[in-house]
Amino acid sequence: MTIKEELPPGEVSPEEIQEANVEVSAAFSEMFKPVLGPFGSKILVSQGATKVEAADLVSSNALSLVKELKYQHPTAEILINAGLTQGERVGDGVATVMILTGELVRRGFELKNAGVHQNTVVKGYEQSLAFVKTVLDETATAVAVRGGGGEGDEILRCVARTALKSGAFCEEDELAEVVVESVKRVSEGEEGAVGSGKIDVDDVAIETKSGSRVRETRFVEGVVVDRAVLDALPTEIENARVALLDFSLEHKEPKVKGRKELPTGTGARERSKAGETLGALDFHVKFSKPAHFREFRETRARLFDEIVDPVVKSGANVVCCRWGVDDEALRKFRDAGIMLIKRVKLTDLRRLERSTGGKIVKDVSDLSAEKFGFAGRVVQREIGGSGEKDKFVFFEDCKHKRSATIILRGSSLRVLEGLVGEVKSALHSVAQL
Repeated sequence: MTIKEELPPGEVSPEEIQEANVEVSAAFSEMFKPVLGPFGSKILVSQGATKVEAADLVSSNALSLVKELKYQHPTAEILINAGLTQGERVGDGVATVMILTGELVRRGFELKNAGVHQNTVVKGYEQSLAFVKTVLDETATAVAVRGGGGEGDEILRCVARTALKSGAFCEEDELAEVVVESVKRVSEGEEGAVGSGKIDVDDVAIETKSGSRVRETRFVEGVVVDRAVLDALPTEIENARVALLDFSLEHKEPKVKGRKELPTGTGARERSKAGETLGALDFHVKFSKPAHFREFRETRARLFDEIVDPVVKSGANVVCCRWGVDDEALRKFRDAGIMLIKRVKLTDLRRLERSTGGKIVKDVSDLSAEKFGFAGRVVQREIGGSGEKDKFVFFEDCKHKRSATIILRGSSLRVLEGLVGEVKSALHSVAQL
């Protein structure tokens, strides 16, 4: 006579939970097997037919694929977090983590069904891990990969090619060379010795431009900003003194306090009697007489000049501003012969801060020559194929040498999206050595 345990309605037995965990782990393992290794294939991740604005992802980079996965299971969440941690801390091996985890769970469940206690299975896995570490230590060969040149550089290129899976050997050779040169650049110590400094992969910026072949990817010593110099301003400056601004140089559109939304064509430009906001200066003005409007405009212009004039007269000949620049300010910079770049991304400002030795200034009162960065040359160049070309600003011969940029080329944005993940994995893999 057998007694079957009755569970309350809605509850699931531990055996069913374990089986579900095995199924989820096996699904992840099978999903990432095709992308494993240097000859791994690419996977198409569709964002869904309803999301027209989201482009599909075609990639063989496991980290990029993990970031796109949607899940509704606690075990799936654990596996995805493990993959993300591996990718962020190591930069490679995400597919290996997924595959090994799935296989270990499946084999462990088979042993449990065969009567082996789960504690015994865990102990066996721990002993296997210790044995693998011992074998790796015995078979590994020490090679001097730092210091530049010779056998060390060739090993670095081999490691980079292994991490890259573009599908074309000629492209992998070109990309591997770019990756190695970038890592060597950011590993230079204070005295300029290659490989003597601490490597931070974040010092390597990646800019993308579609419309060309992957083999046209290039390495740049310095920082490249994906912005254009404003019209009629200098496009090349030698011995640049760079000011990094995190405040606006424009008159913002006045905001109406207390105004209700008006239908189109029925006085949408009307202003309520509550007053107007004076652009970025953040205070309100209330008009009681028509003559006050002229005083308002004069005061507004004077306060604006108090922000722009100190920047123009500061001594900087290159200005990078995170926010917009008004036409009135542009005229002043044009007359002074200053190169001006607006709406620079905060990540680029921080990268310029590290490479040029400058400081990001958040208020005009804090701007001084001590906050300037220095670059031997700042020049605008056009990059693109036979069609449309984009303008980039190159900061070369910076004060601190440990800065590099990879201008990644590809036939389409979809190709570039997958290629960025592969290049980042290669950078991390080479930097680990």
